[in-house]
Amino acid sequence: MKRFISICLIVMFMFSLPSFAAENSSVQLTENQKNILKAHGMTDEEVNNVTQDEIRHALSTPIKDYSVFGFNASPKGEVLSKEIEQKLIKKGLKNSEIEFLHKLGYMYNEILLLDQNIIKNELSKSKNNQGHLCELHEHNEQNSFETEDVSISSTTCPVCGGTHPVPSNLGYVYEVPYGGGMHEYFHSNIYVRDVPHNAEMSRYIAEKLFKTTFNGSSSDPNIRFSYYLWGEWGECYDYYAVHEGVDFQNKHNLSSEVYLLTPGKIVLLDRTKKWLSIYDKDLGVTVNYQHLSNIPSNLVQGQELTSAFIQIGTQNSSDRHIHVQVCSHTECQTVHSGYDTSYNLTCIKPYSYLYWYI
Repeated sequence: MKRFISICLIVMFMFSLPSFAAENSSVQLTENQKNILKAHGMTDEEVNNVTQDEIRHALSTPIKDYSVFGFNASPKGEVLSKEIEQKLIKKGLKNSEIEFLHKLGYMYNEILLLDQNIIKNELSKSKNNQGHLCELHEHNEQNSFETEDVSISSTTCPVCGGTHPVPSNLGYVYEVPYGGGMHEYFHSNIYVRDVPHNAEMSRYIAEKLFKTTFNGSSSDPNIRFSYYLWGEWGECYDYYAVHEGVDFQNKHNLSSEVYLLTPGKIVLLDRTKKWLSIYDKDLGVTVNYQHLSNIPSNLVQGQELTSAFIQIGTQNSSDRHIHVQVCSHTECQTVHSGYDTSYNLTCIKPYSYLYWYI
């Protein structure tokens, strides 16, 4: 009897091996997905043998090398002229401080215009990081946000035209590319040097979301994708808020069709509130779409959508944009608002997840 039981156990173990191996075998990837993982710091060998768990872990870490996508590795490749250098020194800055601010993403002319309190706040980031960009990047991505009662500046509100105090510890960006705005502020977890790259990734995502190619126009863009990025502070009506996702707008067609970026299970569908949330079990995240009109009648909660780029509705003509955010909560049915007097971010950095299937 014991021998019979032993044989049964051996047979059961042998039959379980293929399943076990399949669970942990390397994943077939597109070239785009390989590039995403390399950008997150994985080697060619690691990418070629990556497992699904390793993919999830890699995407949850900061991007280390945007040049993999063909983006300029340093968005500020300008040369410091002697004239500007002397002006910056007169402003009270040392050469090491000038270069540190430049590596954070500020152009030399921008540094001249910076408020002294902003400069002090930015330079404080170097104290625990010795000015090393990789360490600084990881530090800023991982640290929680701490509020202070002291405002560091004020900004002109695009809604009411007045000025409102900027919450302390927000990162300052002189200009967000692609019409994203001048003098913008971002949550302290956002590494300001990444903002141009985040806008670039947002462009590719927007083109797939609307199945429309960006016309490249600065005066009359057909799609907008950088005017509210992840972690951007909202002035006036959003005073107690940092943006939990990315806003996309098909400006030339306000009733544009909208297409799914990530496959998965529908865990939230509310046609009245215009919400749709998709849980992607492979990536381990929930993607929430807001301001969707005309969600197809054949979509129901609990349904599995097995492929990306199917139509999930249209851009709502009154909201005039689509908001997309990503959270790490399993099958999340909560729509995180971003309204928080402590300016905490609940959702995670969305770009790699939304770019994964492109």
